[in-house]
Amino acid sequence: MNLSKHFNPKETLILYGYEKYFNFFKELIDKNNLPKVTMLTGEKGLGKSTFVNHLMHYYYDRENYNQENLSICGNTTFHTIFKNDTFPNIYFININNFKNIKVDEVRKLKQNLLKTSVINQARFVILDDVETFNLSSLNALLKIIEEPSKSTHFMLINNKSKSLIETVKSRSLEIKITFNNNQKIKILSSLISLFEQQLLINKDLLSASPGNFIKFNYMFNEKLNIENSLVNNIKIILNLYKKEKDIFYKELLIFVTEYYLQKYKLEKKYNNKKFIEKRSNLLNYINEFFLFNLNQNTLLNFFESRLHE
Repeated sequence: MNLSKHFNPKETLILYGYEKYFNFFKELIDKNNLPKVTMLTGEKGLGKSTFVNHLMHYYYDRENYNQENLSICGNTTFHTIFKNDTFPNIYFININNFKNIKVDEVRKLKQNLLKTSVINQARFVILDDVETFNLSSLNALLKIIEEPSKSTHFMLINNKSKSLIETVKSRSLEIKITFNNNQKIKILSSLISLFEQQLLINKDLLSASPGNFIKFNYMFNEKLNIENSLVNNIKIILNLYKKEKDIFYKELLIFVTEYYLQKYKLEKKYNNKKFIEKRSNLLNYINEFFLFNLNQNTLLNFFESRLHE
């Protein structure tokens, strides 16, 4: 199962909840005042990548972009080459599974930027999951950013799960993407309708960004069983992770664990003290499982023992 293809930001034709941010960048683009380096910082799953993709459509294919509804026309030539990563003036770099971005990838980017563009327009470098870049990659990126160029813009997407070196942040216009709870619920409702999902998870039981929630709900529709015990669903997740080695399954494992613990607390199976204790123990062990590449049965046995003690 390739969730990145199923929920590909490049295929998300409607942008929800970003009117304020879109209008801000639209004015910068229209006045030719777009900064060389922009960093979008915010919780993972808020739609930052989708937002950048819509900005690219506005910048390069303005006549076909619906500014009123913030929507992309899906049958244009530009959209086809954009989603296939074949538009020559846009470069994408992002993380693959658990691997850090290698410094060689950043150096390769530098070589590409030295080449003359076949299209006489500005170029964009979009760096997703920039918080995962290692120090060597960040320093190599910094050298590229510092080179004089009026025609290249960098869009950095930071999920703020780890601090960036200050020298990168100091050279960026940092825009913090935030939504209040009502805005998140509105965006989530729109996404559920867009993806035609049956809502299986109680959205009031646990907080998650709209993008993550829609992926987790999809998993309960397609792979997991809401009627299963926590341990049985964890077995399914671990088998999927063993097969695909995708970082998403760590996020799913944490979400499902928290979801069931909240559910058990609501059902008064745990008091608040026991809930806090079990949550801490189980989430810490999940992190250790991925950090030290522990045996899958070890994790399952740990959950069995801690849930029933």
